[in-house]
This record gives sequence, C-alpha cells and structure tokens, in this order.
Amino acid sequence: MGKSGRGRRDKKAAGPTATDDELLEQAVAENKAAREKEIADGCPTKADLIAALDSVTLFDLRVVENGEAKQTCLSPAGDYVFYVDVNDASKALEARRLTHPGHLVLGVTKLGRAVGLTEGQAFGFATNANFPMYIQGSTAVIADLVNDGLDAGAKSLVPKDLRKQLNSKTSTIPMFSFHELVEGTETAPHFFTKADLVAYWMGKTGKTQEELPTHLIMTDLRVLIVRMMSVPADWKAIKLEPMTSTVAVLQGVTNAQQTAADQASAAAEVAAPADAPPPLVGDDEPPPLL
Repeated sequence: MGKSGRGRRDKKAAGPTATDDELLEQAVAENKAAREKEIADGCPTKADLIAALDSVTLFDLRVVENGEAKQTCLSPAGDYVFYVDVNDASKALEARRLTHPGHLVLGVTKLGRAVGLTEGQAFGFATNANFPMYIQGSTAVIADLVNDGLDAGAKSLVPKDLRKQLNSKTSTIPMFSFHELVEGTETAPHFFTKADLVAYWMGKTGKTQEELPTHLIMTDLRVLIVRMMSVPADWKAIKLEPMTSTVAVLQGVTNAQQTAADQASAAAEVAAPADAPPPLVGDDEPPPLL
C-alpha cells in the first residue's frame, strides 16, 4: 500500500507534459532574454551588426525587366545564391544564361543583408521571401584547402552544435588571420583568402614573405559573426576585410559610371543620353529583412 501511495505522489509531482508549442514559446522567450542580456552587456544590436558586416559585398544574379535589374534570379534548383567570390558569380551567370530566357546581370548585396536573409532562424531575422537562400564561399579557396589536405578541417570549422542551428545549404566560408594580428591588438582583421592576408601582413609589418608567421588561424565566417554577436570584446575588435578582387570590381564599376557621367555631361547638348554603365546593380532588391 505504501508503494502505491508513493507512485501516485510521484506521478502528481511530475505534472502535465508541455506541448511542442509551449516548449517552442519557452525556447523563444529564453533566447530573447539571453539576447537582451548580451546587448545590455555591450554586444551589438541587429542594426549595429548589419552595419558592421556591410563592409563586405557579395554578388548575386538578377533579371533585367523594363530596363531595371530588380528581379532576383534563382538557380536551377530554385535557390537564391549570394557569392563571396565574383569569379564564382560570373561563372554562375554564364551557366544560367544557357537555361534562363531573360536578360541576366550580376547584382551586389551587402553581407549584413545576405546573412540576415540566409541565417534568419539562427540570428533572429525575418523575411517574406518564399524561396531558399544561401551563401556560397569561394570555391577557389575551398579547393585550395582540399589541395593542402585541409578539407576535413575546413568542413569542421563550424562546431557541430552551432552547425545544427545554421543554414545547411550555406557552404564553408573560410576566414584567415595570424595570431600576431589578433592577439593583444585593438583590431582583429580576418580575410577571405590567404593571399589577401599575406599582402596585408607584409604591408603592415614591412616584413618579407619568407618571414611569414608559421601559425595560421582558420575559422568560418559564421563563427566570427556569432562571436561578434555574443562577445563584446570580439564585436569591437573583429574586422572582416573584403576580397581584393571584390574591391577591384566595385572600383571598376565606379570608374565606369563616372566616365559615363562625364561623357554624358559633355555631350548633353548634341547627343542622346549616354549608355548605361556596366551591368552591376545595387543591393536594394533582394527580399527585405523584416
């Protein structure tokens, strides 16, 4: 009889099992509380984070309609892809032109918006887009790591527990630095390619390539973003350096636009309006963040 009474008391103490909806609401509330505490401790708001990430520009494909390149161009698989490397974007553009009937061009999107669109679930952003989106890391950099025997290491740059929360379609996005650049310094620059890292280090230190540090830091872009979101010191120190090739492309477009504007101004009284600048368009048209 005593055993029976204890069984009833234990069952009563356990209480009703929470529903999936209740558990989800509890998790959302806990995440919100944790995020509010991080911000109170000096971590960035969403707006601050996006502004910091927007120092980097990614590339995507657009469809020109009525003279404007505002329509997103999905991949054959139905995804909207943001490319870290302009060379990957250019190759995707040429391949897509073989199967897409429209007039396609390259577009540009700031990293902050791209991260918000592709990692909304993990980072707390929302969008009304009804198609999947992801970021493609530089295939040349990834292939380099494979050739160096670092393929397995590259795939494990994102810890398993974090990887479960992130967009599974986004590829590895390797980032590189040296201990000498990130330890005990006010800023901690990270680079999308080893070549850009080496060039920066040589310019900053005045040393030769033969004197390169032997310890290379390799991580993933999304790991750095998580650190920026949750560690006040990292938020203030980590700097994402754009690829040299991206800077060159954007500068080329700016120069071409300026040349076209100068020519149009000089010939305004005697000629038709100048031709449009090269087909690279701004980042105001991918789906909005809500």
